[in-house]
Amino acid sequence: MKNIILVFLVLLTTVSVGAFGYLVYSETKYIPPTKSTIQGVTSSLTFPKVYKFEPRLFDLPQITPSNVSYNGWIPTWAMNAGIKTLEERKDKFASISPVFYSIQADGSFQSNKGGLDKIKSTIAGTNIKIIPTIGCFDPDGLGKVLNNPDEYHKSLLSEIDQNGYDGIDLDYESTYLNDKDEFFAHLKFLSTELKKRNKILSVTVLSKWADDITYGFAPQTRQVQDYAEIAKYADQIRIMTYDFTSQGSANPGPIAPVEWVEQVLKYATNRVSPNKLVLGIHLYGYFWNATEDKARALDYRTITDIKQNNQNPDSFYSTKNEESALKYIGSNGKAFFGYYAGPEVVQSRVNLAAKYGVSAVSFWRLGDDPL
Repeated sequence: MKNIILVFLVLLTTVSVGAFGYLVYSETKYIPPTKSTIQGVTSSLTFPKVYKFEPRLFDLPQITPSNVSYNGWIPTWAMNAGIKTLEERKDKFASISPVFYSIQADGSFQSNKGGLDKIKSTIAGTNIKIIPTIGCFDPDGLGKVLNNPDEYHKSLLSEIDQNGYDGIDLDYESTYLNDKDEFFAHLKFLSTELKKRNKILSVTVLSKWADDITYGFAPQTRQVQDYAEIAKYADQIRIMTYDFTSQGSANPGPIAPVEWVEQVLKYATNRVSPNKLVLGIHLYGYFWNATEDKARALDYRTITDIKQNNQNPDSFYSTKNEESALKYIGSNGKAFFGYYAGPEVVQSRVNLAAKYGVSAVSFWRLGDDPL
């Protein structure tokens, strides 16, 4: 097995460039980037690469982009907009995942099924499956559930049975390494119970592209989320292949540069049969200003309005990242720059999924989107 080679390129010019993004400064003064400056930087950025020579364990089936099916998450706070997208594109969706459930810090199981009746009426007469999502972002709350799961299992299975769901999606985004054994015992139990009911178990995971590196974000969770082990129990593994540059990053950068997305797919398809994998695709944008603590998250409709109504918008498609980019002047006179997903971005990721034999993608999130 070859050693992992990490390649980082830092360009030191009048533009401060890092492996995870960049920001244009002159001492402490922010310089609104010009189109030529932005294009020059984005074309020269080199992202961290992990080269690993390993045998391919699974053959890549022949999939065409037109055969890639869609899933979409709909959070309760965007339910109406998400259902509108679903109504307009019912022909493309195989399943829908409203985020109806959550695990709180105290370990309680919370539900908010607002919109369920509307979803059911919208997909009536179709083959679209309802696979609701359970979100959890607190490792303490999840640990309480995993170490004393009986009541949680009872409530969860009751919700699936009573509402006629086609399965459940577990989106546990923060897990302690000490709870790894309990996590997999939980998956094993749910897998057994859902198979009895002919239901789908989906597990949403953080992106990984190597085993022998230290991840800067959620390292314990990534250690717990062993793709190959999860595949023993899950029918679907949905990879959140976005937020390479997070909303809280100090520097602007692409949300899901295609070079990195391909690294994740190479890693995943060497460990899990592609027919179990689902590629996560973002439908939003992040926009930074040097005076603000974090980027502004905007949906595609808002970005389109800015491009149409802003006096000096500067938009282009970054061929380096295969993401759309935009500079604009806000109503407060501040200059913002960021990346977003337009139709070309979506198609690029769908094409990449097909290239690696992955026949399904899942979008975060439906509503006011470029689909």
